[in-house]
Amino acid sequence: MAHYRAATKKDVAELSAKMRKADAEEMASSGLTPFEALTKGFEMSKGLSIIHKDELIGMFGVAKIGEDIGSPWMLGSDKIPQIKKDLLTQALEWVIKLLTSVTLDSLT
Repeated sequence: MAHYRAATKKDVAELSAKMRKADAEEMASSGLTPFEALTKGFEMSKGLSIIHKDELIGMFGVAKIGEDIGSPWMLGSDKIPQIKKDLLTQALEWVIKLLTSVTLDSLT
């Protein structure tokens, strides 16, 4: 089962080296390298890292982009599909918790 923990700068470097092709291409279309995209997400939010079988396979968070606007983001490795059931069920719990107990100001 996958679990989450607070993201670190080390996670940014590690995941950027193994980001899945689709995510890397999406970031490239925005003019960002995988490292730049993960750094931006890390710096703009209190990102979480997705760990599966003791391996970092993704990162996600919500970046404050306006007074009352948050932008969710998630980038991962090719191993993300291995946890799709965990991701769907745990992500719903995370979103409910976020919507009921967190302000945008606390995300940065």
